[in-house]
Amino acid sequence: MDGNIVYNWEGGVWHPFVTGGVGIYHYRSLLDGAGNGSDTRPGVDLGGGVEYFYSRRGTITFETLYHAVSQVNTPLTTFNKGQFWTVGVGLKRYF
Repeated sequence: MDGNIVYNWEGGVWHPFVTGGVGIYHYRSLLDGAGNGSDTRPGVDLGGGVEYFYSRRGTITFETLYHAVSQVNTPLTTFNKGQFWTVGVGLKRYF
């Protein structure tokens, strides 16, 4: 679960944007022989992308986000700083 602030530039059918926010990240590990575990930690994300308006109210969205999460505990080890990237493509409809 997270909340972001988004700033986009208006201009034709392509609308580039930047975003950033904070959230709560929940992890679950399923490791054979080492036991199972879960953890919930705060984190932040930063990223950007572009929205392509294929109609007045419909868009295709392309987005890349960098996530940084505080210490994450697993049955095998503790990660002092969890970092990962996500890449997404989606459809959006404005009402």
